[in-house]
Amino acid sequence: MVTVSFYSLSASSKRVLTVEGHAGFRKKGHDIVCSAVSVLVHTFISSSRLIAGATLTIVDDELLEINVDTIDNVEAFSVILESTAIGMEAVAGEYSENVTIHYR
Repeated sequence: MVTVSFYSLSASSKRVLTVEGHAGFRKKGHDIVCSAVSVLVHTFISSSRLIAGATLTIVDDELLEINVDTIDNVEAFSVILESTAIGMEAVAGEYSENVTIHYR
C-alpha cells in the first residue's frame, strides 16, 4: 500500500508531503497506481518550483519526503498543494486498497 501524508505548513515544520510504500496493484515497473501517484508527486514538485518559486528539499530513501525551504508565492503554492491532494484523493478513491491518505 502507498501511504501519502500531507502536512500543514508551519513555522516549526517545513515538511509538506511524504510518500511511502508500493501500491501492490501490479509488479514494480508495471503498476498504474504507483505511476499515478508518481506523476502527481512530480507535477507537485515541478509546479511548486516553476509557478510558486518554491525551493524544495527532497529526501528520497525508503520514505519520499518533500520539505519547503522558501516560497515566493504562498497563494500559488497552496493551490498547487490542494490540487495535488485532490488528485491523490481521486486515485485513492479509485484504488482504496492500494492508496491511503493522511492529513497531519
